[in-house]
Amino acid sequence: MRAAAARVQLPVVVLRDFYVSIVRGPSQRGLLLGPFPTHRAALARVSNVRAYVLTLDAMAGFDQFGTASRARSTHPRPGRLNGHLAHLLEEGPTTC
Repeated sequence: MRAAAARVQLPVVVLRDFYVSIVRGPSQRGLLLGPFPTHRAALARVSNVRAYVLTLDAMAGFDQFGTASRARSTHPRPGRLNGHLAHLLEEGPTTC
């Protein structure tokens, strides 16, 4: 009798785009800046984006800022503040 060959299941790798995100209340969420190729790049910009949003809306102090990701696509969705914070989209220093 022939022994059954062991099957190795390889993990499926899904490439992700990362964003600086905002959550306001239980149902309002938004992608503010991005996409970035790594979580670290998005995370490094959270405090700068939060500071900018606070200049626009004092109630943003009650919002939650962090990161979010989406499956990478050929037409990535731009963050809502990309036009205002284009200098933060570049890799490198993240101070305002």
